[in-house]
Amino acid sequence: MKKTKLLTTLGAVALIGAIGIGSTFAYLTSETGTVKNTFTVGKVEIALKESAVTKTNGQYVDGDEANKWTVTENTYEDLIPGDVMVKDPTVIVKENEVVANVFVAVKLDTENGWSYDESTKKFTCGEFSTDAVTNDWKLYKATATEAVFCKQNVDSSEGDVALTLFNKVTYAASATEAKAPADLKIRAAAVQAGNINLDDGYAQVSGKLLAFTSVN
Repeated sequence: MKKTKLLTTLGAVALIGAIGIGSTFAYLTSETGTVKNTFTVGKVEIALKESAVTKTNGQYVDGDEANKWTVTENTYEDLIPGDVMVKDPTVIVKENEVVANVFVAVKLDTENGWSYDESTKKFTCGEFSTDAVTNDWKLYKATATEAVFCKQNVDSSEGDVALTLFNKVTYAASATEAKAPADLKIRAAAVQAGNINLDDGYAQVSGKLLAFTSVN
């Protein structure tokens, strides 16, 4: 089969590194004794990364160590129909004492970009498709312009928690047209879970979460 040269970044092009409230807030001291009350405000910190891919025997495979994600963008060149590429956008919730609700959004464009099929839980763009969204995530909402997923009550008090959205992208073996897909744009945000319901938390972060036109 004649090799068709394609170039696409399919990048996790942006991330929101920290959405939440503060670090140390204040302290109060009693004037009548030695009792001191210290109040700290929890911090929610996340990163959006994926595995750095390397080309081995003609295939793009995971170039990082197991359970390690180091880049925000990969480039895939000289693809041919039937190629299966490692593509594993992953939200990493940093170790902290605050339970968080985490959101991840994927930009959609039914005419010229990626679309989402709720029945298969896959994203597609022309002859390219992802594997199914992992069980880490539950669909929060899907519109013509974005698909938003959430993971509630993420407890990272004992170490970083990694939540992978999907694991690979496939170039259909039946493809006959050499056309690269649109860039795959993904953003993530997190907000404390305590004392705020899921919808109100989403309202707090949705503006930045859906700001696909800017790059942090």
